[in-house]
Amino acid sequence: MTDQFVNEFFSDGFMIHRTSLSASPRKLRAGVTSVEEIACGYWYPGIHYASFDIYRGDQIAGLDEHQHLEAYLGYVVRLEHALSRSWMSLQ
Repeated sequence: MTDQFVNEFFSDGFMIHRTSLSASPRKLRAGVTSVEEIACGYWYPGIHYASFDIYRGDQIAGLDEHQHLEAYLGYVVRLEHALSRSWMSLQ
């Protein structure tokens, strides 16, 4: 299982998620978006009311930055799940 996670992380398909998120810290520092605007999409998924500022980001390879972040966080959650259940080892 460890090999599967490593291979996925370095795969071409997952690389686009990692690459698309590389500009996010700069955008946060520059004030283009805020943590609240990014997190709002997770607190209220699918809601596009005028009272909510949801940062979607740039379109990259058919997905916006928020969708790439969702894929990346999904990977991290699955990784934690496997580690906490001892389905894989860090050794």
